[in-house]
Amino acid sequence: MEVNPKVKEHIQLAKAGKTSGFNYLINSHWDFVYQFMFKRCNNDAYLTEEIVIQSFAKAFDKIDQFDESYEFSTWIVQIAKNKHIDYMRKKELPTTQIERETKSKIIGNQPSIEDSLIEEQKTKDLQQHIQNLPLQYREIIELRYLEELSFQAISEKLDLPINTLKVRALRAKKQLFNTMTSEK
Repeated sequence: MEVNPKVKEHIQLAKAGKTSGFNYLINSHWDFVYQFMFKRCNNDAYLTEEIVIQSFAKAFDKIDQFDESYEFSTWIVQIAKNKHIDYMRKKELPTTQIERETKSKIIGNQPSIEDSLIEEQKTKDLQQHIQNLPLQYREIIELRYLEELSFQAISEKLDLPINTLKVRALRAKKQLFNTMTSEK
């Protein structure tokens, strides 16, 4: 099977670190990967979106390892399948009602004063890290995760394409994670 020359061209651009290459690959493959994963994620749109975003992130981190004699779509779907498998392995099994009731009686429903203070400090630290992000990332993090707006709503509010927002959200989360873990 011959590899699509337009895809091949944009893979070369992505390997060179060009945003246009990444954008083309996301725009041309997003729907395909999303539809494939949506079925595997039992029609859970939020989980599907997270897995697809993580899959493209990993693909772009490892783009130099991509063998151009194969289809990009096959590679990105395999990454998405592996991300889904990882999620399923990490997923906690739901506890039964009896276990929850027993835990709440033993532990109590109210957090201790120390726990409350620790949570408050963690929240302040997170807010400070978010404020230190570049504006284009900070806006998306605040709208998506603090105000809990959909990418569609953010797209309309900021007048930006949805895929651009998803890439920025991914980069923002990565940068936020890196700054928070580098302090430890």
